[in-house]
Amino acid sequence: MTTMELNLRKKYLYDLIKGMDEERLSKVETYIKRLCLAKQKESLYPWAPDEAELTCKIAESEVDFNNGDYCTQKALKKKLQKKLASW
Repeated sequence: MTTMELNLRKKYLYDLIKGMDEERLSKVETYIKRLCLAKQKESLYPWAPDEAELTCKIAESEVDFNNGDYCTQKALKKKLQKKLASW
């Protein structure tokens, strides 16, 4: 891709963003931030925790489960479908 083509794509995205309302702009902003952070942290695998981080995540999950702070896979699919439908 040439520099000119890349600049045209950026301008097109910028024009799309200019026309968004605040709610959609917030969603796009959040997505772009996550995407940029993910690229900075990217390694061989999307998530390669060390032993301490993995132990911490498991402990958090056990606490959440014991407190009833979880949802079934079926409920999660419904939430995801609603979010995708709103996009």
